[in-house]
Amino acid sequence: MSRRIAALGMAVALVFALVPPAAPVAASSLLDQIKEVQRQLDELKQNIEKTRARYNETKQKEQSVQKRLDELDQEITATEAKLAQIEGQIDQTNALLAKTTAELEAAEDELAWREGLVADRLVVLYKAGHLSYLEVLLSAKSFSDFVERFQLLRLIAQNDAQLMYETQAARDRVAAKKAEVTAQKERLEALQSQYRGTKSDLDAKYATAEQLKQKLEQDKEALAAALDEMEASSRRVEQILNNLKVEYARQSGQFALVYPLGGGRRYRISDTFGMRFHPILRAYRMHTGVDLAAPQGTPVLAASDGVVVYAGWMSGYGNTTVIDHGVVNGHRMATLYGHQSRISVEVGQVVQAGQTIGAVGSTGLATGPHLHFEVRVDGKPVDPQKYIDLR
Repeated sequence: MSRRIAALGMAVALVFALVPPAAPVAASSLLDQIKEVQRQLDELKQNIEKTRARYNETKQKEQSVQKRLDELDQEITATEAKLAQIEGQIDQTNALLAKTTAELEAAEDELAWREGLVADRLVVLYKAGHLSYLEVLLSAKSFSDFVERFQLLRLIAQNDAQLMYETQAARDRVAAKKAEVTAQKERLEALQSQYRGTKSDLDAKYATAEQLKQKLEQDKEALAAALDEMEASSRRVEQILNNLKVEYARQSGQFALVYPLGGGRRYRISDTFGMRFHPILRAYRMHTGVDLAAPQGTPVLAASDGVVVYAGWMSGYGNTTVIDHGVVNGHRMATLYGHQSRISVEVGQVVQAGQTIGAVGSTGLATGPHLHFEVRVDGKPVDPQKYIDLR
């Protein structure tokens, strides 16, 4: 891209190297110069259009990349939110797992304690040697004492068995809960790893897209600078061409005009010379000039050398400038520029063809920004297209 932009800069420099100096020469030589400068100007404008197309293409690519960056940013934000949620769940699970582990340890301690009590009782019975459950019963002094001892021994045995059962059941429940919480933690950690991988991929894609955007921005800035330079060059070359045409017309005894608007381009003709239905007055009226639809503020240029004879407000024309171009072939020639947003010249000022005299506006009776351009011969309006192709 940079090599192409450099080549465009060389092309601009070449144009100015080939533009002939403004010096008095014969009409035939002037015509040759006009043709050559016109060729150079056409080539420069082609390069401008190509550069503008590349600029617009680069801008569209940049917008597309920015859209993708926005999408990736949203995906990264959503992934980070999900990751934060999972990490929060992992923290809760870790807390629950710690609690469950403590409960399991307590249950195992309880079971071990109860198992110890039973074992101690058995040890005592063993050490007593001759003493047994049967001897305890047979040593009863009465039948009621026998029944009492039997009930007591049965209750002790049942209580030990029940406590052992309940303790073992509680331990099993806590162990099952711990296994469930551990499995849940493993699932969450696997999900966490998956989302971290997704975020890492998204970050890599974002970084790549960001680099591409920066490259496109640099290309766009370089193209914009080249475009500005070429458009400025085009305006200067067009000014040289205008001066050559005016000089050629003067030497040939003709009345020639240059395009009355700047910007290095042609603008749409929104209304032609002749009878028309007036959009504001709502009646058929003679339209004494040609309307060129140009954006507000577009430079208005003098169509030929002359002297400003009017610069101010003129009824329906709004801000208006009139330039007297002198007598050509026995006729007094003048041009009129209406509906300007501002006037940059004064009455009595000498102007040259292509010089800025004001800016496009919509003052007076106008439906929108445009230049109303007239040519007057001996004070009477004639179709400007007789003297210049405004298309």
